[in-house]
Order: sequence, then C-alpha cells, then structure tokens
Amino acid sequence: MLPKKIMFFCLLLRLGIAWSSNGEDQFVYSGFTTNDLHLDGGARIMPSGLVELTNGMVRQKGHAFHPSPHLFHNSSGGTLQSFSISFVFAILSIYPVSGHGLAFFIAPNMNFSAAFPTQYLGLFNDQTNGDPNSHIFAVELDTVQNYDLYDVNNNHIGININSLRSMESYDAGYYDDKSDNFLNLTLNSHQAIQVWVDYNREATQINVTIAPLNVAKPVRPLLSTTYNLSTVITDPAYMGFSSSTGSVIGQHCLLGWSFGINSPAPPIDITKLPELPRLGPKAKSKALQIALPIAIPVLLLSTSIAIFLLVRRNIRYAELREDWEVEYGPHRFSYKDLFDATQGFRDNNLLGRGGFGMVYKGVLPVSRVNVAVKRVSHDSKQGMKEFIAEIVSIGHLQHRNLVPLLGYCRRKGELLLVYDYMPNGSLDKYMYGKEGKLTLEWIQRFRIIKGVASGLLYLHEECEKVIIHRDIKASNVLLDNEMNGRLGDFGLARLYDHGTDPQATHVVGTIGFTQANLSLDGTATIKPDGLLELTNGSFNLKGHAFYPTPLWFRNSPSGNVKSFSVTFIFNIVSANPDKSADGMAFFITTSKNFSGAFPAQYLGLFNDQNNGNASNHIFAVELDTIQNSEFEDINDNHVGININSLHSVQAQSAAIYDDKSGTFNNLTLTSRDAMQVWVEYDGGTTQINVTLAPIRMAKPVRPLVSAIYNLSTVLSDTAYIGFSSSTGVFNSRYYVLGWSFSMSNRASVIDITKLPTVPRVGSRSHSKVLLIVLPVVIASFIFVAGTVIILLARRKLVNNEIQEDWEIEFGPHRFAYNDLFLATEGFKNKNVLGAGGFGKVYKGLLPTSKLEIAVKRLSHESKQGTKEFITEIDKPSLDWATRFHIIKGVACGLLYLHEKWDKVVIHRDIKASNVLLDNELNGRLGDFGLAKSFDHGTDPPTTRVIGTMGYLAPELVRTGKASPLTDVFAFGIFLLEVTCGQRPVNQNAEGEQFMLVDWVIDHWQKGSLVETIDKRLEGGCNIDEACLVLKLGLLCSQPFACARPRMHLVEQYLNGDMQLPEFTPSDISMSMLALMENRGFDPSTMSPSVLTTRDEFWHNVKPLWRTHSNAGPQRYMSNLLQLSSTPVTNLGMVLKSETFGY
Repeated sequence: MLPKKIMFFCLLLRLGIAWSSNGEDQFVYSGFTTNDLHLDGGARIMPSGLVELTNGMVRQKGHAFHPSPHLFHNSSGGTLQSFSISFVFAILSIYPVSGHGLAFFIAPNMNFSAAFPTQYLGLFNDQTNGDPNSHIFAVELDTVQNYDLYDVNNNHIGININSLRSMESYDAGYYDDKSDNFLNLTLNSHQAIQVWVDYNREATQINVTIAPLNVAKPVRPLLSTTYNLSTVITDPAYMGFSSSTGSVIGQHCLLGWSFGINSPAPPIDITKLPELPRLGPKAKSKALQIALPIAIPVLLLSTSIAIFLLVRRNIRYAELREDWEVEYGPHRFSYKDLFDATQGFRDNNLLGRGGFGMVYKGVLPVSRVNVAVKRVSHDSKQGMKEFIAEIVSIGHLQHRNLVPLLGYCRRKGELLLVYDYMPNGSLDKYMYGKEGKLTLEWIQRFRIIKGVASGLLYLHEECEKVIIHRDIKASNVLLDNEMNGRLGDFGLARLYDHGTDPQATHVVGTIGFTQANLSLDGTATIKPDGLLELTNGSFNLKGHAFYPTPLWFRNSPSGNVKSFSVTFIFNIVSANPDKSADGMAFFITTSKNFSGAFPAQYLGLFNDQNNGNASNHIFAVELDTIQNSEFEDINDNHVGININSLHSVQAQSAAIYDDKSGTFNNLTLTSRDAMQVWVEYDGGTTQINVTLAPIRMAKPVRPLVSAIYNLSTVLSDTAYIGFSSSTGVFNSRYYVLGWSFSMSNRASVIDITKLPTVPRVGSRSHSKVLLIVLPVVIASFIFVAGTVIILLARRKLVNNEIQEDWEIEFGPHRFAYNDLFLATEGFKNKNVLGAGGFGKVYKGLLPTSKLEIAVKRLSHESKQGTKEFITEIDKPSLDWATRFHIIKGVACGLLYLHEKWDKVVIHRDIKASNVLLDNELNGRLGDFGLAKSFDHGTDPPTTRVIGTMGYLAPELVRTGKASPLTDVFAFGIFLLEVTCGQRPVNQNAEGEQFMLVDWVIDHWQKGSLVETIDKRLEGGCNIDEACLVLKLGLLCSQPFACARPRMHLVEQYLNGDMQLPEFTPSDISMSMLALMENRGFDPSTMSPSVLTTRDEFWHNVKPLWRTHSNAGPQRYMSNLLQLSSTPVTNLGMVLKSETFGY
C-alpha cells in the first residue's frame, strides 16, 4: 500500500510541475517592475525596473533567475522542445574597458556559490569549467579577451556548452538586411542592445542574433551552429543571467526579457523599458552661471577689436607661400599644417617609433606632397638635442643618398621634423623580416651599399663642415620609390670644421641599462635615458628582460645551490591610479623561452597547462596587483614567493617593517612611487627572505616574506635571471630603474642619484582654487582686457610655436616679412648695398639675434625672375694660392650640383661675378636665379637661351638644352678668366674685341703660354699649377660637348689624382678657333643688344656670316655655324652686351 501512495504522490508532483511550466510557456518583461525575479550576489532591481547584475564593485558576480523552473522536454517523447529567448542588455563602465561580461544561461539549479567571478562570468570555477556534468547551456557576451579560454577578442558573442571555452564565437555585430554588410557593435558602448537566442529541435540548430535596440531583428543570425541540447538541458531547468566584473568596475544591466516554447519569444515593448543610469557625477559649474552673462559681451568686444587689429596687421605684413618652397626646404612649417597633414597624428598614420619620438605619414594640405613627420618630445633633453642636431647637420644639406629634411616646427611641448616620405621604408625590414617576406636581390643591396657610401663620403669630406652621423645602421637607411638607399636620422650627428679635431663627446646613452647588457623580448624596451620598460601601456601584453648570459648557481663540491643576493628598484605606473594590470615578477629559470606563456594573471611566466609543473624549474618573487581566486591570492596588493607556479609558497601584503616601532606599515605597489626589493637566499639554511621599502629608505632589518625552501630541487646548474610582467585588461607600465646581483655575497648598493626618470602619465590635476577664484579673475579681465589687447596687437601675436636663436644660424628658412622690414628700417635707401637686374639689396640687422644680413628685394610680378646684383669693392689682388683654392672650391660645388645632389642642378650662369668670397676667402658659387634641375638619368629640358656672353656653350644656342656639360664649358672660361686676370671678351690696343680663349690658344701655339698668366702674380705663382689650369680651361671649353670632361674628372685633374690628357693647340684650333676667330669684322656691323631668343641670335649672326664667307664651308659644327677656310674676326668681339636675357 505504501509504495502505491509514493507513486501517486510523485505523479501529483510531476503534474504540478508540468502545470506550472505549461502556464509559463511564454513570458515577457518590458522592464522588471513586478520584482519577481530571484536574485543573488551583487544583483538588484532598481526602482525604475532596471536589473543591475553587478553594482559597480570589483571582483563581483551576480545572478538573476526566472522564479520558477521550466520543463524543456516533451512529456510524450522526452525530446527537447524548440524555444526562443529575447532580451535587452547594456554594459556600463567608467573606464575604456569593462568587467568580464555577462551571459544568458539554462542550468539545472540556481546554486552558483562556488563559481568564480572574473573570466568565469560567475558560472564556473577552475574545477567545473569543462565538466559535462554541469549541464549548462549559455550565450556569453564577453568584453575581456582571455587566452586561457581561446577568446577571439575582447568584444565577442559565444555559444557555450558546460564551459567558457566557446564552441562557436564571433565579433559582436549584425548583418544589415538590405546590403548584407556586417556592422560592428561595441558591447561596452553604454547603449542598449537586443539579443535573440533560438533553438530548433528538428534541426538541432542554435541561432544567436544581435542588433541595436531600435533595429528590427536581422534575418541573418550572427552565430549559427548545430548541437543537440537534449544531452545538455535537464528537466526541470532554470533560466537566468550571470555576470562578473573581475578587476574592473562595471555595471551589467538587464532591461527586458521574453521567452517562448515552440513559438517565437513575444516582442518586448521598448517604449516601456527603463532608462539607463548616467555614470559619473553631474557637472555643476556655478562659476559658469556667474561668469557667462558677463563674459559674452566682453568676449564679443574683445574679439571685434582683436579681429580688426589682426586683419590690419595681416594686410600690412602679408606673406605669400609658394608650392615650390616645400621642395627646396628646410623651412619652418606651421603646426596646423602638420596636424592636418597627419590627420591629428592618428595611430593609423604611424610609421614607426624612434628613440625620442614617433614618425607619422602625412600629406601637406596645399601641395599634396607626401611627407614623414617626426614628433619629438620637448620635455626630453635628449629629444631637444636630437631636434637641433637634425636641423644643424642635415637641414642645409642636399644629396641623393641622404633623406631630405624639408622643414621643422617648434611648438610648446613638442618638436616636429618634416622629411621627404620614403615609400619603401627602412632597410632593416628587408634584412630582418620574416622568412619568405620582403627581401632584396644582391644587385639592389650592392646599389644601396654604394649609395650609403656616397652619402657618407659627402658628409665626411665634401660638406662645408665634417659631419659624423654616429648612428649608422640598417634601420636608419631608408629606401625611396626606386629602392635607392638614403641615410637618415641625424639626431645623434655632430659636426666640426675641416682640419680640426672632433670635439670630445659622451658615449651616446646615459647611466642605466643599455642594449649591450640586457636581452629583451616581448614588449620590453630600454628608453633613451636607460629606463627599462617591461610593458608599453597596451592591453594583454607580456614583456621580459634577462641578464644576457646564464649564471652558475651550484657549488662544485656539494652540488647545492649557492647563496645569492638580488636587489632591484621598480615602479608601476597605471593610467588609472586606483587600478593596475596583473603585476610583475623577478625570476630565475633555465631558459629564456616564454613564447607559450600567457599574459594577464600568469604574469608572462606560465600558461594554464604548465602552471604548477615541476619541470618548469622556475623560482620567482611576484609583485601582484590583482587578486586571483584561482591562485588563492590574499589580496590585490601583495608580494609572494613562487616555485614553478603562481600559487605562492608564502605571501604577504605589500608593507615595510619599521625598525623602531616593530610594526609593518602598508605600501601600495601601484602608488607610482619607486620602491626597492631585496631577495636573499642562504644556501646553508635554505632560507628565502624578501624585503620591500620605499626607494629612499634603508633596508629594514626584518624581511616582509620569509620561507624555507631548498632551491637545489628547483634550479638547474646554470640559469638565467630577469624580470617578467603582463598587463591583462589595464594599460599599465612596469619599469625597472636599477638592478644588482651577487653570488655568495651581498648585492651591491644601487646609486639612486643616477637612476633614470620615470615618465609622467596622464594630465596634471586641476587646482580647485581655480573654481573659486574664477569669477574674480573674469571680473578683473573685463577691466583690463581692452587695454591689453590694444597694446599687444602691435607686437607679434603669441601662438603655439617658439622661435629659437639657433634657428637663424642654420637656415635657410622662411623669415617673417615684419622682421625683415624692421631689420632694414623699412627698406630705406641709406641701407642699399647694390642693385641687380631685377631688384635691390639692402643691409639689415635682425631684431633678436642682431645678426647682420643682406636682403635681396625682388619684384614678384617680374617675369624676368631673379638676377644677380654685383657690388664692386676694391680689394687687393689675390695671390695664386688663393686663386687656386677658389678654383678647386667652385669645382667641388659644381661636382655636387651635377652628380651628388638628389637631382641634377645646372647653374647656367657660371662666371667670376657669381663666385662670392667669405671672410676666409673661400669661393662660394652663388646666384642660382637661372638654375634648372632635373632627375638623374633623364634628359635635360629645353629652355630659352639664357646666360652671359662669353660663357655660352655652342650647343646651348643651337638646341636650347642646358646640360652639365654647358656648365663645364662656362667653368673652362672661368678658369682662363681667373688665371689670366682678364674678362672673356676684351679689346686690344686698336679697339678691336677679341675672345680670351683665342688669346690663350694663340700664345700656346707660339710657345708663350706662361705669358698669359696675370702679371700681378709675378714671383708668387706656381707655374706648373697655372699651366695646368690654363690647359684644363681650354679642355673644358671645347666646342664639342662630348670632348669636355665631366666634373668628377675635372676635380681629379685639379687635385693631382689624375694626369691631364695630352693634347695640342691644333686639337682645339680645328674646332674652337674656327668658331671664334673672326678678325676683320667692323664692330658697327652688330649693335650691342640683349639676345632674347635663338631666332634673334641667328637673325643678327647670319648676315655677318654671309658677308665674310669667302671660301665656302669647310666644317659643319652641330648646325650652329658653317666655318670657312678664311680666318674671320672674333664673333663675340662685336657683341658689346654681356648678358643674354629671356
């Protein structure tokens, strides 16, 4: 009888459950005002009907369950029924990152007391995760990437069965029904998002769809997978939501929820959903309410006055910037132009990082020129030195194998250098890239090597000063679009005068760590001042620093680990002062390979598989700033001794022992204050002591942590020592400032006066006093604003850029018109030094530096362009040694223009009046107003005939093409001019004009070449050198361009590195004299005029030629002249004008 009653009771109970579940086959919550959910942990229902699963505390979990269980299986066949769920959630966080996330789940019971928060989302712990007996189906909304669980990223949706290792997951987002494009969503966006979870029993298909709250359910689901949930979901089962915060404060909110069995979930009425709470205190500015009515009228008045004065000033001192100025820098750029060019220095334009700054790609707004902008920290003294070194060394240099510096910008807080953009990057990425990636053929490598060698030769021997680069390496060799090697990064360069000893300098780098004495991996880097940075402030990173060579830890006789002592100084800096990443550790290990280690809670030392494995052979001292329940951490601010695992053998809260009071005083590892750690091991007693103290305090007598452990069972014979750290979900930085180690003795004392400085993080705190005194300050401003604006308007407006005195010395750069106006006293006539063809030259004195300058004022409207001005100053005659020195200097300059600059530059007006002498009588080639440039390997462009009569090469008149060899022709005439002391076109005693070259050839034929040397050099001239120069001048002025030497040969002839080829006057007379000997012409036949075109030139010359062609043509020279056998008068003699114009 009793068994029948029991059976009857079970039947009634079954029917009761079935009745309750059948009554709940559908439900919908548009807000939770009924307050009938079952809650635990940190979950609560707000008065507005909002469910907060977590309430903003760290390491917290919370659950919300439907109050009654449900029967998911069909009572007749026992198969799982189809079901559909829809819910609306939001994740709120005051930080850029949030807690670990939330999940919808179906579970056999409501007991989750053993579950961990953090990465397990309050559903599992390290024992139950992956246990098939859990019978949990879940859909996770995960906002932290956990490597243990193989998360795809920190913003994904996943389908989970009995584990948080998702069987299917994808980035959070949805597919647009019209375009079928995938649109990303951010789970931690502070916006409400709706989720649909559908299960089809026939197809065993699970679909998960997500969309913003105001978007209809997309047709295409985000996740879709096949899995028979009959093996997972039990009867009865509970539905609900779970969330966890981990180490980050976050709020996980539920706004609505609906459910249906064998039918779609009922729609949620979004008009009835509760509002999300606003994070952070509401800003209340009483000062703004007081000041605004007063400040607006004052601002309008001040703005009107300022605009009026500014417009008047801009009109008076208006300047123009031409597009070509960008190409022929360097000059000073405005910060705004560089900001716009790099799109606000966005990370997607970042090309790389240097020692003292970052380099961004940019496009200049007007000229659309691609540039690379190096952003140097102004606060760094080394960065400031690098900034000046770049401008001083390479700012005025141009060479085809140097990276051109186009300009710079000086702004408060930062310094910017603007370079020509090198599209192929640096050489090192081709040399040390991954196998199978970018590489270079030998021909390319050899050309790059020769290019860099050419650049170094120019720096060392051919510049005005000797420049030592001091940092030549593959990463400083950049490749242009033609894969030419260009030497860059002159931040460490030094320069000094030729013939002097280089100034002694410090070894580049400062006290601290250098790359030579540490081995690094991961994100560990060494800062320029010697600061060791283990992590660089990004999420989910690890970094290691090792002593480069292994150390012998065992005694030879006993084989036991010897005593050792370590001390180091560290600093943990977090962007959020109250939060840090997972921590750092000092370790001793057998290997430097930590590639399989996880960041976050494993500190870059272990992973979920080898944590606790005795084969690790790792001894570590952890400085842990996250409480992890898996490792039984005592809190989130502790020091621990670890053996082969992150389960500490012994741990204590971070503190210092006070020797006087005998008590421990707490310390905060994340205080941003440097601290010192001592780790000591006694090989005899096997005792490990760890002591902690602030940096400026002596080592306490009593250690913080002490344990007995025989490290002979852990460490191998040889082992590496070093540091490891990881960041997890926070962007913290871990620094090691100093480190000493000793075997069998006490570690050496670290000199704290020589430690590097830790960089400041975050913005400076604003003073509360400002909020109090703001009304008073504004009232005072009203009284003085008008007067101050009027007074300041006449001075240079203060902007974000700073002008340094040293900038003036290392030009050229763009001067303000106002400065030049003041320097020349308004361009007064009393300051005129001379007049050129198209402008005047004024003497001036720069206002700030008091540097004397010459200012050439040209007409911008003149189509003639710029032309030389010549000021004749009576000076003593130059001796031969000085003249020869000037000749070689001009030859060196021409060699640079023709062959060694980035482009070929043709001067087109080489003559004595365009060679200027500095205070040391060095020859400097000037007046580039007629110069033209073109790329190496291309044909020179055709131009109009321009130059000075007597210096024009014959082919220039015929073809209109100026080339390097036309410059060589003019240089040959210049050699004769300097050696003979006569002009290219002269008059004899009878008043007839003759060409200097004719006169020199005539004397050479008679054997009296020496008599052509300037008479003022008698007794002080090196005859051999003078004859060499005369013959070289004749060789350079040959009428056939192909017979003239290139400038690199000319320089070798002058320097005596190569012997001048043998030739006779007759070799030239057959070509040169036939063109130039025109004796017997009547000077009145040609009027003195400026020949502006080739047609005009021939119009004047051909009548003369027809008049004196008596014997018919004998030689045809480049279609220029038909030469007769009868000697004719000098053609240039009848052209009294010196210059051909446009």
